[in-house]
Amino acid sequence: MSTWSSKDLPAVGARRRAGSRRASVAGVSATVLALAALSGGVAAGPAAAATTMAVVPAGSPGHAVRVIRDEHGVPHVYANDARGVFYGDGWVTAQERLWQADLVRSNATGTLAALLGPGDGDSNIGSDEFLRLYTGGTAHLTSLVAGLDPANRVAVSAFVDGINAEIARASQDGTLPLEYGATGSAPRPWTAEDVLASGMLSNLRAGAEGTDEVANDQVRQDLVARLGPVAGAAAFADTHWLNDASSPTTIPGQPSSAVASSSPSGSATRSVVRVDHTAEVRALAVLDAAKRNSKALNYGGPGHSNAIAVSGRLAASGQPLLLGGPQLGYTVPQAFMELGLHGAGIDLTGVTLPGVIGVLSGAGHNHAWTVTSGGDDNQDLYVETLDPVNHPGAYLFNGHWRRYACRTETINVAGGSPIDFPACDSVHGPVVGSGGSTAITLKDATRDRVGATLSAFLGIGRASTVDQFVRAAKLAGSSLNFVYADS
Repeated sequence: MSTWSSKDLPAVGARRRAGSRRASVAGVSATVLALAALSGGVAAGPAAAATTMAVVPAGSPGHAVRVIRDEHGVPHVYANDARGVFYGDGWVTAQERLWQADLVRSNATGTLAALLGPGDGDSNIGSDEFLRLYTGGTAHLTSLVAGLDPANRVAVSAFVDGINAEIARASQDGTLPLEYGATGSAPRPWTAEDVLASGMLSNLRAGAEGTDEVANDQVRQDLVARLGPVAGAAAFADTHWLNDASSPTTIPGQPSSAVASSSPSGSATRSVVRVDHTAEVRALAVLDAAKRNSKALNYGGPGHSNAIAVSGRLAASGQPLLLGGPQLGYTVPQAFMELGLHGAGIDLTGVTLPGVIGVLSGAGHNHAWTVTSGGDDNQDLYVETLDPVNHPGAYLFNGHWRRYACRTETINVAGGSPIDFPACDSVHGPVVGSGGSTAITLKDATRDRVGATLSAFLGIGRASTVDQFVRAAKLAGSSLNFVYADS
């Protein structure tokens, strides 16, 4: 891994490049919707009759996988072993939602510009840059795959094999989704790293929140400029509280001893780190580009979800009732995909996000669960001090100068030239903006815990008791609420 001088730290939002303009995510979404409508892909019609087909996983002779589509067209995968179940999971994902899954993967792996071009205002390039920084690149994703336990590595490998088998079949038969022809592209084979990256994007959009520090600092600077240093700082402290004890919480409890109850954000006269304006602008540009693209893909919900659990003692049937209302908006196709997974101790019907393995919310033989976002502030932006003249390529941490760990990332652009940029990490996380004597880095509590969250959902899928469910759910590395009911 190479190191770079501080002047080479990512200058997000500063670059503008020549080249042809292809579609933005939103533009292609409109094209795709029109194509789907022309092909009958979104037309309403009578429910289809149940159908059955057999799929034989490569490398597993004799372990056939059956896919039965019910009267609503929902695919149910049946197999005798876990590899077969997740091979079928990948296979039906590719058959049902290959283009949608590819958009999610391209967004997650920072390769959207290679598929769709630079986008309006280079939005796809900006989004790609952030996701390369956030995922840590291929080497980091490979290390996360290696960190999965053996059973979950088998599941991910089988899922990838299933997707790739369907891609190969559709490519040979000429039955790939229409969108590939419309964009002049073809699906590349999936990897385990793609699955982990898609999971990271899911965590980022549903289980991680924060990064208000730059916006808060801009408000503070404005108040100080208008009211003076003392009155401005006092106004900021009065409007930006560190902790509001009156706010409702999911889990009742006492505030941490580290945070005073009902406390504003500090003394009006406390010292404040000065942040270079260029660094703030660049950080906001890269964060906003990624959020805009995820919203266009319907991968960043409009708000928190809803869930209601009713005890059987209060229901006319005597059985518990569970309502799950994930808030991901309305699109065609919808963000969720319905499926069933059956075999090897798994017996689930529910929904998933295309490109993400397993069932995320659904029902088993005698239980059901749903998920909502927790809304915790588990992302922070850190300001790091630079000294490009005397300590190039380093930042000040705990009184000592430490070198950034940097690598070169290359963003390929459909219809344009490749773009190289330095991607650098500090002890806090990736550098998302720099300028003058400061850099801004993102620390995200969920970033390296995608494997734990994947293990949580796969464990939930295998759970048959509430204790097993709770043990699995506690593994989740995202801010999520799990709501459960059983009979």
